[in-house]
Formats: sequence, C-alpha cells, structure tokens
Amino acid sequence: MNRIPLLSRLRINTQVRLLTAAALAAFVCLCTVIYHNTNLLLLRNAENYTDLISRRLETEFSLMADSSRNVLLTLQADPNVAKLLDAPYSEQYALFQEVSESLMTHSISNPQIYSISLVSDTVHYSNLYTAETLDSFREALTSSQPAFLGVKSSDFRRLTNFPEKDFLIFGAPILLNGREVGATILSMRSVSILSYDEEENEMGSYYVLCRDDEVLYAFNCLPDLADTLRQAAFSAQGSTASVGGYTLNVTPLDKMDCSLISALDQRMAGRNLEGITIPIWACVLLLCAYSLFLFLLLSRNLVSPLNKLFSVIQGVRSTQSRGIAAPVELSGCREIAAMGQEFTNMMDNIQRLNRKIFQTTFELYEAKIQKQQAEISYLRSQVDPHFLYNTLEVVRRMAMERNAPEISELSLDISRIFRYSAKGDSLVPLREELRMMESYLHIQKCRFEDKLEVICHFPEETLSLQVIKMLLQPLVENAIFHGLETKSGLGTLFLGARREGDRLLLSVRDDGVGIPPERLAEIHRELESPLYDTSSHVGLINTHARIQLQYGKEYGLTISMTSNSL
Repeated sequence: MNRIPLLSRLRINTQVRLLTAAALAAFVCLCTVIYHNTNLLLLRNAENYTDLISRRLETEFSLMADSSRNVLLTLQADPNVAKLLDAPYSEQYALFQEVSESLMTHSISNPQIYSISLVSDTVHYSNLYTAETLDSFREALTSSQPAFLGVKSSDFRRLTNFPEKDFLIFGAPILLNGREVGATILSMRSVSILSYDEEENEMGSYYVLCRDDEVLYAFNCLPDLADTLRQAAFSAQGSTASVGGYTLNVTPLDKMDCSLISALDQRMAGRNLEGITIPIWACVLLLCAYSLFLFLLLSRNLVSPLNKLFSVIQGVRSTQSRGIAAPVELSGCREIAAMGQEFTNMMDNIQRLNRKIFQTTFELYEAKIQKQQAEISYLRSQVDPHFLYNTLEVVRRMAMERNAPEISELSLDISRIFRYSAKGDSLVPLREELRMMESYLHIQKCRFEDKLEVICHFPEETLSLQVIKMLLQPLVENAIFHGLETKSGLGTLFLGARREGDRLLLSVRDDGVGIPPERLAEIHRELESPLYDTSSHVGLINTHARIQLQYGKEYGLTISMTSNSL
C-alpha cells in the first residue's frame, strides 16, 4: 500500500503558506543562532575580562598582604615602638622622635602605605582615625600575628580632602616582655584599578571583598547588591556558579583571611548586541515582504485556479450530483486550463455511466442481502440435536428409577427451550437468553448430578442489551461436553458479561480438561477463515459465523486456554 506524504494531502494554498512559513522560520532561527552565538561570544569576553581583573586583584592583595606583614613584623621587633606604647606621658615625647623616623622610613620605602597609626592605653597616634576607631582596631586583633582588619575610610574625610576614598587596614599587636602593650595599624591604599564608580562599569562586572558573614568592601557596586552577591556566592556549590543572572567566581585570599567575589552581570554583558538587533530585524522584514510577493504571485496563477477546481469537486460531492451544470474553465498557466477541460470531459463520462453503475450496484446489493439471510437461516438450522437426545434420556432414566417431581421440572425446562427456539425474533434481550440458559443448565445439572457447579455474573446494565437468540447455548454446551464431562470430580462453569464502551463482552469459562494445543490452533484457523464450514464443530463455527454476519467482521469468538482454574 502506497503511503501518501502528509504535505501532499494538504490544500495547495496551505502548502504554500507552510513552505513560506518554514522559510521564514528557518531564517528567524538562523538569525537567532547568530544572535545567540554573538551574545555568547560577548559574554565569554566579559567573563575573560572579569577573570583577568580578578587575578590581578588577587596578585595585588597578595603582594599587599606580604608587604604589610613584613612592615608589621619589623615594627613588632622594634623595641622603641614597644617602649613608646608602654611609656608614661612624660617619656613619650623623646621616644616618639626615634619612632617617627622609623615610621617615616617604612612609609617612604613602601608607597602602598598611606599612614601608620599607633594605639595603646596612653597613645592614639593617627592622621586618619579617631581614638575610638583605633581602639576598635586594637580589640579586633585576636592573636599575636599580623592580621587584615577590613576596609575603612578616614574619620576626617569630610574635614579634609583625601585623594584616597578607602583604605585597607592591617594591624599587629605590640608585645613587651610577652605582654600586649598596644598595636600598630597600617592604612594601605586601595587597589587603583577599581577606583572608578559603578556608573562607569561598561562590562557589567562587580568585585566584592567579604567574609562568610559580612561584606568587607564593595569596590564598584552598592551595598545591597554586594550583600546579595555574597549570599549567592557562598550558598552556591563550587568556586564558580551562575545564580540570578550573575556569573560568580569566589577566590579565597588566605593571607587576608577573606575571599574576593567577582560577579558578571550577564544582561549587561550582552547589551552591546543592540547594534546588530536592528539589522537582523530589517533582514527579517525584507524576507517577509519577498515571501508575501511570492505568495501573491503563486496564489493568482496557481492556487486560485486549483481552489476553484477543488470547490467544484466539493460541490459535486456535497450535493451527490452525477454531473456538473457548466464546463469548468480555469485561468492561470496552460497546464491548469487543460486540467479544467479534462475534468469537464471526465464528469460527462461519469454522468453517462452513472445510471448503469447505480442499477448494477443495487442488484448486487439485493443479491447479497438475500444470500446473507439464506445463510443465517441455514446456520440456525445446524444446531446439533444431541442435546435433545440427552435430555430425553435423562427424563426416561429418572422416570424409571424413582417417582420424583423433578420429572415435571425437566419437562417444563424442555418446553421452555423449544418455545424459545421457535420464536421468530432473531434478536432478544440478554435477560431472555439467560432465562433459557437457566432451564438448559438445570437439565445439565440433573444429568451430571453433583459434578457441575455454575457461577453467573451479569451486571444489571447488561441484561437489557440485545443479543442473537441461542447465542450462549452452543458455547455452554461445548464447555460441558468437551471440557467438563470427561473431568473427574466437580467441574465449575462460569458465565459472565461486561460492557466495554459500546460493546458487550460475554464470557464462558470452565476448569475442565482443556484443549490440546494442536486442536486449539486448528480451531483458531477455522475461526479466522473467511469461509464458514459448518459441517464440523457446529457450535463454535456456527455461533462465530452468526455473530459476524449480524455485527460485522470485527466481532466474533475468541477462544483461549490458560493455566488458571477457570
């Protein structure tokens, strides 16, 4: 069987639209890919730039930490500094002259040092901070080693014009004979490469110096953003993460006991794409205009004539007409016009032959109906009469052996079955079919005495459904005589019904001796055969044929054997 492609089954107008839409979609996808790749390139460049600045900062901080540590260790070892911090007021002036020269030497030799402050119980020497601030620096020193204390601006910044905005604070305690007498505080100049404001940040990169629980310094972003970046960086897994539209990188600064967070705003990194967005959309609009022109051209010369022909065909089909009122004249290209003429000639030929075909079809249909009715009547007459012989034998044996009222009941059951089978109706409610089956099963129970047990399950909604008369009796008879009669001991027969949508499923099961596999395969072949051979296996084949003749080929019997008890 040839498969028709899905596109060829659509209207030509729809096909043209789909092809045009596909071309536009492909071009838009191409522009999207170019836009996306360009955005990725810009983002990668911005990430490289941010990483470069982060590495430069890490190097600067490392050098600054080493430099400040060397200076602080030198000052810790200077006995004059310890004596000054521990001396009474009367002796401080003479000691300060010697210490100030040392402090000046360190400041000159190390340009990163902006100021060196001294703090003790009696000394608060600093040109940047108040005594309270110096005391807080001293309290923050928890060990004897130099430490990074954070970032602080001058307390006198509003009073004087400091060129530096903020300072990196390093400090170390001063010990005298193992006793802490004060501290030395270094104010280091902040990193110059990040001295610009947030408004000047064109790459969208931010840098934050922080610990786990606080932001020490935000180089070029507002405090709220800095705290948000800190929380996101320390909650993410790994040193690099993408959170909330930011690419975050955490660099531990072990020498300063803190971390440097570099963050790249992915949205700002791609804002330079605005320059190529307009050309891309201009190309899309030009392609749309070209596609519209092509669509109108095809619609006028190809689609419209074909739609006209299709409308004529639909009119013929909807009105079930045997001809057309006027010749079909199609405009457009030469092939389309020839198609209209050929269609007109074809409809004329159909109109001449239509009456003859209709008459022949009607005669064949009448013959088929008569054949089916005759076949159904013949199949009904093929019911095996051995049931009647067995029943009469049971009645005779019971009459000879004992005088019992069961004989009257058996006679009544037989009369019910005869009257039911002689009814002229071909379809009866399932309820009437079950009444007949009760009489039949009563006779079989009397015949087999205690060897037969019957279980029935018929929901109320199935009892009013119409079924073929004498539908269950051949199946029950087949189950008893071929499955249960030769079984030793008690045999069980199950009858049931259920609805599956608009279908009725009837089940007849038994726990008898079963069917040999080769015999079951032979029965399946006979049931699947298009020809009904009722010369053998009358019960099954006859019933299967009646069901298919009544309801169609998709209905019929299904026979199977399982290892279950029923």
